[in-house]
Amino acid sequence: MRFYRAAAERGDPQAQFLFGIQLESGVLGQVNDGQAVLWFRRAAEGGLAIAQFKLGTAYQQGRGLALDPIEARRWYRRAADQNLAEAQYNLAYLLETGIGGPRETGEAARLYEVAAGAGLPEAQFNLAALILAGEGTARDPVEAYKWLALARRGGFDAATELIAELGSELNAEELAEANRRAEDWVKNHRALRR
Repeated sequence: MRFYRAAAERGDPQAQFLFGIQLESGVLGQVNDGQAVLWFRRAAEGGLAIAQFKLGTAYQQGRGLALDPIEARRWYRRAADQNLAEAQYNLAYLLETGIGGPRETGEAARLYEVAAGAGLPEAQFNLAALILAGEGTARDPVEAYKWLALARRGGFDAATELIAELGSELNAEELAEANRRAEDWVKNHRALRR
């Protein structure tokens, strides 16, 4: 704790973030969300994407500071621009629902797709829902099924019910195509991780 605090006070964004995590989790025996947020802010202002995400989450939840979805969007955007999938997902959710500003389903679909491509099952599920509804993107039940299958494969159990519903609407050829797309995605995703 002393090491992280010393490095944090010297201006190291990674140490500032880790010190904030320690304060947030109560390593010293007491949770201190207000102080944690101050250190997350310093690290976020230093450009650390994960700290920008944590600050966005604090604003979205009103944890350690006042609830402010506009600021949550702003900090999620900064982290999302650094390709942090969790921030892309959270920002997409705020844009889809109109929390903290206007609804922007096209941008939400784009961000869900990026986060889905990084393997985030909840982003895969939400992207599938937008594709199925034709909101912010073209309606494509085969592509929606692909993302739902991947979300379920990633442990997102809520996808199971929607897969069953959608599966009964698709013909055998469409189901085979959706499953082929999902398998291709898995193969390509594994290749990218090597």
